[in-house]
Parts: sequence; structure tokens; C-alpha cells
Amino acid sequence: MLLIQGSYVVKGTQTDGDTVHFTPADPSEWDLVGGPGGRRVQHSATGQATLRLDAIDALETHYGPDRVP
Repeated sequence: MLLIQGSYVVKGTQTDGDTVHFTPADPSEWDLVGGPGGRRVQHSATGQATLRLDAIDALETHYGPDRVP
């Protein structure tokens, strides 16, 4: 198992319910994910990445009367 500590950003984002933004405390830890021949995590210069949570059924959070679909 691998634990990467950091923080999630939910407020002010326009992602759907099964996608979250995560910024690790140490961005270099993204290099530990994927293993040999695995896919690298695409992230910003600050380390923030968009993570999609598979196998959950979540409400769309970016639709509503004051939001653009």
C-alpha cells in the first residue's frame, strides 16, 4: 500500500462528484505511483492532480441554476 499525504480541493471547482483535485504534501511522491511500465500521474507544477474515483455513483456537482453545464 502507498499513502500520499496532502489535501483535497473541493470548494470552487467544477468537477463532477467522482472527480477530486488532490495536492500532495510532497509532489515528488507522484513518482512512486504506477510502478515499472505503469502510467505516470499527470500533475501541475505544484503537484496538483485530478483524481477520478472509480466504482462509485456520485451526483454531478457542477450543474444547477447558477452554473454553466
